[in-house]
Amino acid sequence: MSGTGFLFRASWPILKPDFPETWLKVEACEQLDRMAREERCRIVGEVAWSIEDGRLYARAAAVPLDGQKTVPAKRAPYGSMRAEVIGPLAAEGLTDQQIADRLGAGSASGVRRARERFGIAAGEQQRKGQAA
Repeated sequence: MSGTGFLFRASWPILKPDFPETWLKVEACEQLDRMAREERCRIVGEVAWSIEDGRLYARAAAVPLDGQKTVPAKRAPYGSMRAEVIGPLAAEGLTDQQIADRLGAGSASGVRRARERFGIAAGEQQRKGQAA
């Protein structure tokens, strides 16, 4: 890492555990620069990769854009609220809170908003009003 004082971090759930690590990194690299721009920073160093608890993590030195003094922290890992991630979990019958817990997203409300935005039906347990 360089001495920029800023560290950009991102993570993705590993949805296909049988994929080679190299392929996972290639898919993640396709998104990494865009994700950094969305957080108003630019990656300037080598990316350090790791896999832990079913997630792929990327860390790299970064510099803020637009004279920004700090890089905002993310509550939920980027990409965890995509339709292709939430849909299969809801189809398994998981509630919004269970999906949030599995993705490390924190609150069920963010999952609910994303689910509604993408037109994904609630998990079976949620529709029946059963406890999680």
